[in-house]
Amino acid sequence: MAIATAVSLGSRRNRAASLSTPPPKPNFCVSASAVSIGTSETISPTSFLDQRESGILHFVEYQGLGNDLILVDNRNSTESRITTEQVMKLCDRNFGMGADGVIFAMPGVNRTGYTMRIFNSDGGEPEMCGNGMRCFARFIAELENLKGRHRYHRPPFSLTVMVA
Repeated sequence: MAIATAVSLGSRRNRAASLSTPPPKPNFCVSASAVSIGTSETISPTSFLDQRESGILHFVEYQGLGNDLILVDNRNSTESRITTEQVMKLCDRNFGMGADGVIFAMPGVNRTGYTMRIFNSDGGEPEMCGNGMRCFARFIAELENLKGRHRYHRPPFSLTVMVA
C-alpha cells in the first residue's frame, strides 16, 4: 500500500496542520495537501509529483514486510532533495512523519534505469536494503507505468528486478 502525501520540514505546527487532512484511500495515485515552511497555510491539493513549490517535499510512503519507507521522486537530480539532518527529522516517529528510512529515486548510471539512494532514520546510508529495493522498484514502476525486468543501481551494486 502506498500513501501519497507532502509535508513541510518546518515546525510542529505545520505537521499538525498537514495531519488534519483525512487519510487517503489505499490507492497509489491520490492527491495530497502540502503545508508551506514557516506557516500553517495550506497549499491547494496537488499531485505528489509536482515539485514546483519551494520548501515543500512531496513523497510517497510504502510499507514492505514491516519496513515503512518514504520514497522521493528525485529523478531530475543526482543530489538528494533534503539533507541527512532533514531525513532524521522526517523519520522521527514523535515529531516527524515517522519511517525507517528515506529513499531517493535518482537518474540511472552505468546503463541502469534509475539509481536508488537510501538513508536510514539515523541519517546513515546502509549498503543495501532488500525491502527498500522492493519498494523502490514498485515506486518506479508506478511512476513510469513499467512492467517486466529493469536494471537499477544501488551503489556499489546494479540489480535486475522483475515487476509484475
